Amino acid sequence: MAKAIRLKEHNSTPVVETFPPEVHIEGPAVGLAAFRQPRLEPKLAVVLADDVPAGALPGDVARAVTGVFLTVDILDTTAESSECVAGGGFLLGEQLLPLELMGELRLQLDGELVAAGSVARLGDPVTRIAWLASEVDGLHAGDTVLLGFPVASVPAPSGTLLLEGPLGAMLSADLRGAA
Repeated sequence: MAKAIRLKEHNSTPVVETFPPEVHIEGPAVGLAAFRQPRLEPKLAVVLADDVPAGALPGDVARAVTGVFLTVDILDTTAESSECVAGGGFLLGEQLLPLELMGELRLQLDGELVAAGSVARLGDPVTRIAWLASEVDGLHAGDTVLLGFPVASVPAPSGTLLLEGPLGAMLSADLRGAA
């Protein structure tokens, strides 16, 4: 079964989090009422077309990637912590982008720029995916890998979200019923 995997860093050390595919939120409206303290992180994600075994060569990894997509990770708190550590869900853009990207991600809420960061800060996606495949004993076709975030998360109020990325890519959603 395909899964979603979040790559993040804690104290400069890569951390892998896996969450089930049902956290992929589809549709133009996102209900926030079920979240405790939702926060938004603009990211890039890749979807794998083929399996990536542990120890895969860079060329094999690059061929396994369907493409890159804009993503907004919706983080939430757990009952035990006030830190945004739990993956509440994610939005995945529809525009397929090439693996080699330049530019920045720009997150707007109700037309106001709230976060911006260079995609170069995410590093080489092929290297990150190869590392991840080795850490989790391989990845599978259909897996979605959230590559990390070039900027800090921001609170998720009700309103209109717009994420702009390289090559004119955009991802938008209507955030409703903030916690």
